[in-house]
Amino acid sequence: MAKTLGEFINQLQAKDGADKKRWLVGLTTVTTIIVIIFWLMYLNATLVAVVDPNNPPDPGAWDIFKTGLAVVSEKVEIGLANSALFFYNVARTGNTFTIEK
Repeated sequence: MAKTLGEFINQLQAKDGADKKRWLVGLTTVTTIIVIIFWLMYLNATLVAVVDPNNPPDPGAWDIFKTGLAVVSEKVEIGLANSALFFYNVARTGNTFTIEK
């Protein structure tokens, strides 16, 4: 394991091309993610949302998704409760056998 940045770079230079490409892709991905995070933080700090109190904004995609998810989960919960109640009642009923001669 490299102890300093210089030793790490020397070890990386000694590696074959495939290892160098993996490091290049990995470090490029990490750097891109960091730049995007800083850019979004900058936009969040500099852009001020202007909202008209008389005309509220339309709900966004995330709000619509959350509402739909709440409705679907409620219906699934009711359906599962009804199914469990049905199977519970079926399991409690006794079987009757009639033997005819």
